[in-house]
Amino acid sequence: MTAVPAGHAPPLWAGALRRSWMAGLTDAAIATRHGLHITVVRDWRSRYGLRPHPEPPPPTPPRPAPRKPRRRRPLSERQAAVLTAANRARTDAATGRTVAAAQAILDSETPLSPKYRAVLEARVADPWATLAELAAGVGLSKDAYAACLRRALIVHGPHADGS
Repeated sequence: MTAVPAGHAPPLWAGALRRSWMAGLTDAAIATRHGLHITVVRDWRSRYGLRPHPEPPPPTPPRPAPRKPRRRRPLSERQAAVLTAANRARTDAATGRTVAAAQAILDSETPLSPKYRAVLEARVADPWATLAELAAGVGLSKDAYAACLRRALIVHGPHADGS
């Protein structure tokens, strides 16, 4: 390594350092290439107002091999019956809560828009109908019917006053 006072790069090296910097080399790579200490390169770069090039990112690790799909056993008839019964019980409970809330809103003295009233009355009249069937009866799409029902229950429901 050539002895160079700290903070000084001989004029002959200035062009070589600038070419290395323009090539996108990092300070450490420039110092190694030209046999200088890294502080000399940093001082030279700061004197000319050049920003350091970021260190290259670490190499991207290879993707892991895809996992083998697990072979699942088919459900037995008993397991299928238990799951079906559980799903039906959840559906019945949710339908019951919705119908009870809708009936409570209709029985109250709360003023309702005609659309909300029609949506709630349709749900109370036929609790087991699908949303598509109820929506067709009211003249809305299934998504619009579900949104109106949800809004009516939220706005006029038991906790609408913030309690």
